Amino acid sequence: MPKDIGMEVSSLSEKLMQDFLFFPEGKRLPSYRTLLTQYGCSRQTLNLVLQRLKRRGYLRTEPRAGMFLCEGGKSQKKRVLFLRVDWPCPHAELFSGMIRSEFKKRKSCAFSEIRYCTENLNSVLRGLDRSMADVIILWLEKGDMEKISILSQLGIPVIFFDSGIALFHADLLDLQQELFGMLAADYLLRHGHRRAAAVITEPLGLTCRKKISGFLNYMRVNGVDAEVIDCHLKNGESSEARAEEFLMEYFRMRGMAFTGCFVTNSEPLVRVLHDLGTSAAERLCIVNGSGLPASSSCSIAASIVFDVEKTVDMLVDGVEALFRGEPFGCRYVSPKIMEHQTEGKESLK
Repeated sequence: MPKDIGMEVSSLSEKLMQDFLFFPEGKRLPSYRTLLTQYGCSRQTLNLVLQRLKRRGYLRTEPRAGMFLCEGGKSQKKRVLFLRVDWPCPHAELFSGMIRSEFKKRKSCAFSEIRYCTENLNSVLRGLDRSMADVIILWLEKGDMEKISILSQLGIPVIFFDSGIALFHADLLDLQQELFGMLAADYLLRHGHRRAAAVITEPLGLTCRKKISGFLNYMRVNGVDAEVIDCHLKNGESSEARAEEFLMEYFRMRGMAFTGCFVTNSEPLVRVLHDLGTSAAERLCIVNGSGLPASSSCSIAASIVFDVEKTVDMLVDGVEALFRGEPFGCRYVSPKIMEHQTEGKESLK
C-alpha cells in the first residue's frame, strides 16, 4: 500500500472507530454513499478502511441490509457528546475547537459534537439513548419544560454548559453572563457615560438575555434608563450582515442619542459607524460583549472576555470526575474586562 494512502487509511480508520462509539447499538450504519460524502474520501480509501474494520471485528455486513456495528465492537472509552446550537458565533467556534482538542488529549474519552437548530432540538434529544453516550454536554440557548422532561428520561448525565439556567441538583458550568453586562455598565458609568445603550447584535438566546439584563439592571440601580437597540435576529441566519442592515436604518431614522454602549458583538456596529462617518462615531465609547477581544480594538474602549482555557479545563476535569463517580456540581467562571487604548473616548458626558 502506498505510504500516502496508508496514512489516510489509518487516519480515517481511527476517525470512524471514534464516531462509531456514538452509534446506537443494533442500528444500521450510514450507507456507503453517505460515508463517502460525510468523510470526503476516495472510494479506494473507504473500501480499505471498511475492510480493515471488518477484519478487526468492528463491522459486519448483511446482504441487502447494509453494514452494522458488531456486538462488543465498541471500545471501553467513555463517550462525551457535545450538543451546541448551530449559530455563527466566534466564541462558540473557539470553545468547540478547544473542548475537542482537550478531550483528544485524554485517552480515556471519546468526543463527538452535534450541532442543532433551535427548532429541532426536541427531536434530536428524543433520538438519543444510553447506548450512544456516557455523558452529554448541552449548550442550551432556548429552554422549556419539554426539553427538561426529555433529558430527565434519557438516563444519561447531562452537563448544562453556559446555558443560563439553574436547576436543583443539576450539573452546570456557568460563565456568569450577567456579569458581562454589569462589568460593561460599571465601565461606562466610571467614564461618565450616563446616556447609554444596549445594542443586541446576536440572536436573543438565554445567555444573551442574561448579558442584557445584567447591563440594564446595573444601569437602573445607578439611575440610568439605557436605550435598547435590538436587531431582532433569529437563530443562525446571517447575523452580522442583517445586524448591519438594521443598525444602518436605525441610526439614519433616529440618530444616535447615546455616548456609550454595550454591544453583544461589536463588529456589525463598528462597520456601520465607519460607513456613517459621523464625528460622534469617532468619539463613541463602545464596550464589546462577545466574550472575545474585539478584532477592531482601535474602535473599542473595552471588551468583556471569557477565560476560555480555564473554562475548558474545568469542563473536561469535571467530566472525568463524573466518570470516576464524583459529582460535577455547579462550577462558575467569571468574565474579565479588557481595556483597550481609547484616547479621547472618555470625555463625553
